[in-house]
Amino acid sequence: MATITDASNAYLGAYQVTTDNYTTFTAYSDVKTYNKNDRVYVRIVDTSYNRSKVITGKYIEQVKIMPVNISDIIEYTIQGSDNIL
Repeated sequence: MATITDASNAYLGAYQVTTDNYTTFTAYSDVKTYNKNDRVYVRIVDTSYNRSKVITGKYIEQVKIMPVNISDIIEYTIQGSDNIL
């Protein structure tokens, strides 16, 4: 996992990225719409940092939804029914 730290060459498909362990390098992608601070997956070709680094996709953080007690919603709706048209 890496964070894009410079997207000024996105039009070329080149992004400066920094990994979670603070290694910085240029990675490439066919996608030219990544932005600074986007979290991306990077594949190191041939397991060598001297070879090409390819962005394989964008990390999308999961949104956690807090469970709601349905009886609280019903009670609120009934109590506030004077305001409902």
